[in-house]
Amino acid sequence: MLDRKQNYFEKLFSQFKASQNEEFAYQQVLEVYLYRKPSKKSLSIVNREDCFWHSTFIDGFPPNLFESDDFVLSLARYFAQDITSNLKFISMVLAQSPTTVITAIRRSEIVLKKEHVKWHEINQLSSQYPNILEGLIVTCHQFQQAHEDRKGLIEKYSSPFKDTTLFEFLSFSAVYFSNIK
Repeated sequence: MLDRKQNYFEKLFSQFKASQNEEFAYQQVLEVYLYRKPSKKSLSIVNREDCFWHSTFIDGFPPNLFESDDFVLSLARYFAQDITSNLKFISMVLAQSPTTVITAIRRSEIVLKKEHVKWHEINQLSSQYPNILEGLIVTCHQFQQAHEDRKGLIEKYSSPFKDTTLFEFLSFSAVYFSNIK
């Protein structure tokens, strides 16, 4: 686990909370996580994800911010990365705002990546809350199967052209195009 004295996001949260209210602090830390690039000396990418998702303030995140665009985007980033995991927090968000988690999974671009590490976590969440994620998981499996089928078709129909030169390919294309008109 991380050394609590060096957690960048906890320091920022404390600073923002001291200058404004708590909700403002949560929103500002989200924006820093999403939009500010870490300086080379402060955080690496691995440390950045781990620092944010294991900060002490994350468990107190206000539920009214769960449906904000920045929160959904941060969850999408969470599902897209494979560095860190905070199943307890994501489970709490799923219980309070299922549409937020579903939207974040869709936006995370892991739908077609069936070997992605986060699918194990999503399946665990689905077993905890069986009626919420079931439809999404079935749909994603169908998309994954259709994607594999399309890749197979591309391979099948492009194999005769593997040994053609660029000039031959362009010639075939020109003849084909002239026959279409």
